Amino acid sequence: MTDNIYLCGFMGCGKSTVGRALSEQLHCPFIDLDSLIEAKVGMRITDIFQQKGETFFRSTEREVLREVSHAQRGSVIACGGGALVFEANARLARCFGKIVLLNVPFSLCYKRIHNDPNRPIASSSSRKDLLRLYRLRYARYHDHADLVIPVLPHDTPEQIAERIRIR
Repeated sequence: MTDNIYLCGFMGCGKSTVGRALSEQLHCPFIDLDSLIEAKVGMRITDIFQQKGETFFRSTEREVLREVSHAQRGSVIACGGGALVFEANARLARCFGKIVLLNVPFSLCYKRIHNDPNRPIASSSSRKDLLRLYRLRYARYHDHADLVIPVLPHDTPEQIAERIRIR
């Protein structure tokens, strides 16, 4: 595999978990973009949002995505929930690989994120606001995705990874 696989989808859709399973199946590196951002800034995502703001976070996210895309080949990259909403980020990812959308129902994402204090947008938003954001982002994800993988509540990360792998 020479192209990267960029996983996108809403918060809690399983990008990191599925990404690890997919990288194991493909015998290739796994990269979690949010973890790289935390390492670069020296702060947790929650603290970056609180202390430096979302604009700083998105700028850093774009920079780290650019660095990883240029440096890595044949990797599975789990992008943050908002990373590939932006056209410039999606164009960059597409230049270096394929964008795969994990299409997970809002109810499942919400169940996974609504009480998670490590998700600054989720913890500071109502269910109604998150649903609005989900709908907005999914329209963008669909516009940018090369492949859409439906995910159901009973699917294991390995099953989802296998669906990606065989396509």
